Amino acid sequence: IGGPAGVYLGNGWVLTANHVIVVDPEFQSVIYPVVPGSVVQLENPDSSLADLKVFRIDPSPNLGLLPIRASTPTTNTVVTYVARGLTRGAATSWNGIDGYLWGTSTGMRWGTNKVTATGTPNNTLAFSSNFTQIPGGGSTANEAMGANGDSGGAAFIKNGTTWELAGVLTAIGPFQNQPAQTALYGNVTWTADLAQYRSQLID
Repeated sequence: IGGPAGVYLGNGWVLTANHVIVVDPEFQSVIYPVVPGSVVQLENPDSSLADLKVFRIDPSPNLGLLPIRASTPTTNTVVTYVARGLTRGAATSWNGIDGYLWGTSTGMRWGTNKVTATGTPNNTLAFSSNFTQIPGGGSTANEAMGANGDSGGAAFIKNGTTWELAGVLTAIGPFQNQPAQTALYGNVTWTADLAQYRSQLID
């Protein structure tokens, strides 16, 4: 969506983080016009506004409905992230903590992590994952975390044989005074928990 990502839900609706600027999105190299006045920001159970929004496109891709997860993932559930922010750069370290510089280009890519906790960053019901160094600490084989530009990207969880949309990437949690443009082991990725907003998405 002009840089960051969005998720096509079906029936002409696109989901992304509320802080992502809405422009005509591109799916499979085709640009689809946004329907004027169709943007709706999702609400929390207390009626406050979350960092999530949907909007309509017309015409729309010839794609089916995307299954949305009905329950909050438990600790250690493996999630697969798909987003298009900055790519990984060279290895680096800071204060004895290893990690990577953010790259200078963006691109669609994927990676995995495990759910560690729940919280409310940016007033949004969410679950988190910690960027963990391979091979120790219970990390996944394709360990990943969010970077600049990943907002609006998808988090999928496999339920049996079905891939369900479990969340939308909304924020990251670096260490205090961590150098900019870096991803360090121990950093947190926050993903809006769509189970908490599912009733608004399937109406």
